[in-house]
Amino acid sequence: MKPHKIEIYLYAENEAEAQEASQAAYNFVKQNYEAGVLVTAKKFAEIVNKFGSNPIVRNFIK
Repeated sequence: MKPHKIEIYLYAENEAEAQEASQAAYNFVKQNYEAGVLVTAKKFAEIVNKFGSNPIVRNFIK
């Protein structure tokens, strides 16, 4: 297994906000990797599909 770069669109007020989100995602993957946990594409997709429509998650992202 090897890392692959993905790109997605997120709504942001400006480029700085978008970069902050990108850095947060990068740090999340890096911190997990350093702890011995791989954030795989398959598991990430499962999490988004399973919890993306959760009312708590949806209220948080409003």
